[in-house]
Amino acid sequence: MPEVPSLDADPEAPLLTPATVALALVAVVGVAVFTPYLEIVLHGTQIGSFAPPPGALLILLLLTGLVDPCLRLLRRRRGSGLTRGQLLAVYIALLAGAALPSCQFAGWLATIVTGPFYYANAANHWEDAWRHIPSWWGPRAPAQAEAIRQLYEGLDPGVALPWATWLKPLLAFGPMVIALYVAFLAAGVLLAPQWIDREKLTFPLVQLPLDLSEDGGGRAHPWRGFFRSRAMWVGAVIPVVCHSLNGLHRFVPAVPEIPLRGIDLNRFLTTRPWVAAQPLRIDIHLCLIGFAFLCSRDVPTSIWVFFVIAKLESVFGCAMGWTAGPPSVWLRDIEFPVLVAQQVGSTLAFLGLMLWAARGYLRDVWRRARGPTREGRWQRLSLITLGVTLVGLCAWSIAGGMQAWLAPGLWVLTLAFMVVAHRMMAEGGVNLLWDAQSGPNYLIYALDGGRYLGPRTWMQLVCLPYFTWHFKGAVGPHAFESLKLMSAGGLDRRRAVGLMVAAIILTAVVSYLATIWLVHTRGGGAVLEPFRFEHVGLRPMWEFTAVTDQPQGFQWIKLAGMGGAGAVTWGLSWMRWRYEWWRLHPISYILGNTIVVWFMWASVFIGSAASWLVVRYGGARGYRAARPFFLGLIFGDFLMLGLWTIITAATGTRDFQLFVI
Repeated sequence: MPEVPSLDADPEAPLLTPATVALALVAVVGVAVFTPYLEIVLHGTQIGSFAPPPGALLILLLLTGLVDPCLRLLRRRRGSGLTRGQLLAVYIALLAGAALPSCQFAGWLATIVTGPFYYANAANHWEDAWRHIPSWWGPRAPAQAEAIRQLYEGLDPGVALPWATWLKPLLAFGPMVIALYVAFLAAGVLLAPQWIDREKLTFPLVQLPLDLSEDGGGRAHPWRGFFRSRAMWVGAVIPVVCHSLNGLHRFVPAVPEIPLRGIDLNRFLTTRPWVAAQPLRIDIHLCLIGFAFLCSRDVPTSIWVFFVIAKLESVFGCAMGWTAGPPSVWLRDIEFPVLVAQQVGSTLAFLGLMLWAARGYLRDVWRRARGPTREGRWQRLSLITLGVTLVGLCAWSIAGGMQAWLAPGLWVLTLAFMVVAHRMMAEGGVNLLWDAQSGPNYLIYALDGGRYLGPRTWMQLVCLPYFTWHFKGAVGPHAFESLKLMSAGGLDRRRAVGLMVAAIILTAVVSYLATIWLVHTRGGGAVLEPFRFEHVGLRPMWEFTAVTDQPQGFQWIKLAGMGGAGAVTWGLSWMRWRYEWWRLHPISYILGNTIVVWFMWASVFIGSAASWLVVRYGGARGYRAARPFFLGLIFGDFLMLGLWTIITAATGTRDFQLFVI
């Protein structure tokens, strides 16, 4: 029987020294404060909405490109600078809470709990629904209407910020989000050896951090091997030139611009049935070209193939008169080709495929968890942690009014969808995750249709996705990428996981408090960031009233779409198992039915085509020679993001977004 790779503490692994832990937590606080300042006050690039998290990667670039060389020069007689373990420990801590300051917690917590009160008026009658909102979630109107108004419109002169009022949402939602992150981290500890050691997934998103931290230069050389690669710098020149010109064009319009984003093709699709292929645009993300090159070629190739198929489905539906135009992704809509239903069905089917492939490994985990070995104790602790956090999440939902029988299924589904999303990142190098509709909610609505579940249950269901679903960016502590880094860097995994938990808690608290302070003191959320303080404040109630006022009941069309998508997913998997020449990957079918592929397809096409050409004419040797060039594309993209972030922060420039999705 194969050995289960141990995730227990390795007595020979480098220890996380107090200095390393302190450096990591200081960096965590810095990112937690700066992210809401950049995204809300400056309305700049949403650095929490894609991966690798730019805040984390930019600090790693700073440490490896500036701090480490200086330390090496100063310590030439006494030893080297920062070790690989120290660099990766800091990066892993930053990964753990990277999404929390942005679009998964702090960025819209206050909006979710106050939007139904601030935007209520005589026309929408939202006051009738206030009784379904748990009183312990946050401030309420009319008693605290003034505090709610100041969140959206800014503090009045001479008025102190009412901190006691805004601690309530943190205390209400903070434990839930932290429990979800810890549960996912426990699930990652249990599943990661299957992905890392048995299936040997490529993990494209961690290849740049691994190369950056690798000490290839020796103690006598101030620069690590990564920075001494000519091919890397050739690749980095491309994003440096493009973003330099585009950034200068923002300040000096006479400077020529290189269009990389939003190249509109809709003007060619104005007649039926081709109008159903809208929206169609070209966005070039140079880093995504690099990620597509670095991962298994089947996944990026399949992504743009299924994107084209999804567009043709919409055109066919329009030609047949089944739909009037572009596909809809709202909860109630059932128009052909029900793309969200396809995405949900394919996700669940792919989850089943993953668990089936890992069945032997999971049996080993269960057997070892009941044994007295050190590995068994670690696995047992992970299982207990997963169970306890799931119980806590269910208790939180029940306390908020959700029907008790539904809560376990909801949270298991949530973790399942999170695992599949991170599988896309680990296997396909997907660094943008954005979908308009929550998969668990869509499945529940297809079964219920607003007819049987109570209004308090639906109130919670329409609010929770903003913390549990990838509306913008990956949800969770990037557990699988972190465990891959621990494995490659030889870190003591027990202590590294403890550092991640500490980073999650610290990030959640600091980023939320920073967001509340910045929004109140800089003019109010509605002025600073309309999407987070208008759309996010309105949408949960839009969906709630649509579900409860006009219930639809059981929806066989959506369930049929899910079943058909599940069958296609299993068929794709069978074809890959049966025929070596088959290249279409089932995980790309999931992505082909999501919004994010609208922004990805062109970059993925370029990266997969480049990979095919290099391997076709250069073989493995050519691929190894080209790899630093494509790492340079990623490096240069994030380097310029960091440079322009510093420039816009220093000048107070608003609305400068280097990456726009």
